[in-house]
Amino acid sequence: MTPDLLTEGRVVGWGAWVGPVGAPEAWMRDWRALFDADVVWARHDASFYACWLAVVSDRVGPDRVEALRSALERVFGVPLAPGCHVTIQRMEPGDGADPHTDAPKPGYEAVRLIVHFGRGWSEADGGRFSVVGGEGGLWPEWGHGAAFVLGEGSWHSVQTTCRTRRSIVFNFWHVANTPDVGAAVDAALLGARFGTGAPEVAGALDFLTATAPEEHATRAGYVAWVLERWGCPPARVVAAIEAVGAGEVPTDPIGDLAEWVVGLRLDGFDAGRWAARQERWADLGELARVYRGAARA
Repeated sequence: MTPDLLTEGRVVGWGAWVGPVGAPEAWMRDWRALFDADVVWARHDASFYACWLAVVSDRVGPDRVEALRSALERVFGVPLAPGCHVTIQRMEPGDGADPHTDAPKPGYEAVRLIVHFGRGWSEADGGRFSVVGGEGGLWPEWGHGAAFVLGEGSWHSVQTTCRTRRSIVFNFWHVANTPDVGAAVDAALLGARFGTGAPEVAGALDFLTATAPEEHATRAGYVAWVLERWGCPPARVVAAIEAVGAGEVPTDPIGDLAEWVVGLRLDGFDAGRWAARQERWADLGELARVYRGAARA
C-alpha cells in the first residue's frame, strides 16, 4: 500500500513545500540507519555550504523512490524521470548553508526533497531550514522536510547548527533534463568555434558581431555551430542567426531546437520554457528525442 506522502504540508515563499513528509516509520528507521552503515563520507566545504555527505542512491529502495517521485509530481506538476540521486547529509556544530539557489544546469536535478531526523530541536540548537521570503522556518524534526523545484529563484538556507543535524536528500531529474541531456548538450557544443563554416554563415556572424549586442552575437554563434554540426544547409543556419541576433527564437523547428540546446548551456533548464516549446520539435525525430523528454516513466 502506497503511503500518503506530502499531503499535510504547506507552500511557502517562492513555492517551496514544507511539512510532515508522511514517510512510514519503517522507512524513517531504515534511512536513519544509513548514518551508522558502512558508507563513504566526503566533506563538502564550499564557501556557502558546509556538511558531510555520502551517496546512498542504491540503498533506499526503488519502490520508495517511485512513491516519492509520484508524490512530488503531484505537488509540483513537473514530469520527473524514474530514479534519483540520494545523499545523506550530516552537519556538525558550526556547519550550515548561507542563502543560495540551485538553478539546474544541463543534466542537473530539477526537484529536491529533504527529510530530517532530529528530535527535540530548539532555537538554541540552530540548524533551521529557511525559505527566503517564507514565513518562519523548518526545524529539522523527525519525519518533517522540505521540497522544491530548483531554479534561479529557489533561495534557501540552513542556520548554523549547534548540534549534529542529519537529513536525507532526494534529487529528481526533469524528464527533459536528465544526465543524458547534459551529455547531448556537451556533444553538440564540443569544440565550438565561430565563423569556421560556410562563407555565408561566417559573413552573417561577422555582421552580428559588428551590429548586435554581444550577448545576442555570442548566442547566435553557438546556434550556428550546432546547426552546422547537425548538417543544416547554410540558408537555414543564416535564418537562425538573424533571428537569434535580433533576440528572437528561430521559427524553423530545428533552429528553435538549436537555440534551446544553446540556452541550456548559457541559461540553464527552465521547465516552463520547455513545456511551451517542446511540441515544436515533434517532427525532428531522433535528433530531438532526448530534449523532448525521452526519460518519461
